[in-house]
Amino acid sequence: MVSELETEAIHQLETFKTYLVTQKQISLGVARNYFYSVRKFVRWAEASVTEGTAMQYYQFLQAQGYANSTIANIVYALNHYFQFLGKKIRLTPPKRHKRQPNFLTVEEAQDLIRVIPT
Repeated sequence: MVSELETEAIHQLETFKTYLVTQKQISLGVARNYFYSVRKFVRWAEASVTEGTAMQYYQFLQAQGYANSTIANIVYALNHYFQFLGKKIRLTPPKRHKRQPNFLTVEEAQDLIRVIPT
């Protein structure tokens, strides 16, 4: 059975999703992802939505081994959510690691050239 508090939180999150699409002009797909990210945070925080709990959640995600890109997306969602609530938050996303391109070795390139029909 869903409590009145949970029903209110779900309604607020639906309003948040609408805000993202209409006010922030974020695509529906991204708004949906932000909705799910914020919903997970609100459940984790047990409705104690503060900058402190957001920082703890950030640290929790890092400790769980989430990729920096995933944490960054969640941080973007939380920043929008706190803005929606009219609260200031100083939560910055982690730096994304740039992948180095994989190059063929000289031997691999030579092997590739040998198998190409002429």
